[in-house]
Amino acid sequence: MTSGTPDFSMTEIASAVVDLPFSTSRTGIYIYLNAALCAKPLTNDLSLINHLRARYQDDAQALTTDLIVGSFDTLANALHRQQPAHSLLCYKSFVVNKLPLLLMTLSTSLFPPPNLQLCIQSALGRIDVHPFPPLSLENDGVNDALRSSRQCFLQACVMHQLGTESAFASIVGDPAASFSSRTNRYVKESLTTQCVSNIHRVDALVRELEAMSGNVGAISGALVEVRLKRRIVSFSILTRRIDTASSL
Repeated sequence: MTSGTPDFSMTEIASAVVDLPFSTSRTGIYIYLNAALCAKPLTNDLSLINHLRARYQDDAQALTTDLIVGSFDTLANALHRQQPAHSLLCYKSFVVNKLPLLLMTLSTSLFPPPNLQLCIQSALGRIDVHPFPPLSLENDGVNDALRSSRQCFLQACVMHQLGTESAFASIVGDPAASFSSRTNRYVKESLTTQCVSNIHRVDALVRELEAMSGNVGAISGALVEVRLKRRIVSFSILTRRIDTASSL
């Protein structure tokens, strides 16, 4: 003790601090997803998955289920706050187009892998698609948008083989109405080849970026790949021209 105050080293202080357990509340993942979707902080698949794994440790089932619930909570809040159309498109696209791809990644990166079909059933059983009383046309629109997004999400899950139509039928009620429109699954490599051989295919794919089909991940990946290929081709052409000019 020096001058009447205790004298501890930083090592002694650090060793006396007890780490608090991570919280896995529904609110926590809701806040994180809201921040991620408005790019504050800027995030990507790896940082999102690492964050979830740090929070949930080895509980793959709870991680997957809470991610689905938090995604729909985020969408419901955006609808209720009457966000601009471009923002709502982002939230809806995340639920329908991005979330199934994240679930596929989690199924291969977690051990033991979660039962995705069971997680989807459990999560959607906790999601209320009528969160706001239908006292006005505004609330009716919010509830309709949530039901529509849930249906598109399940269709995307079936397309990506995360579950079967029969398994999800009890969630949506009438399976004939819910899964009547089926979309073929796109593959990024195949789309890239199509765009390279036919540049007009790019315009058609750009128009599909706003679709709620579950294929936007493959489309955006292919468009980025094509853009990179075109840059490489343009750079090589420019290089040859410079070499030709310098040899004259």
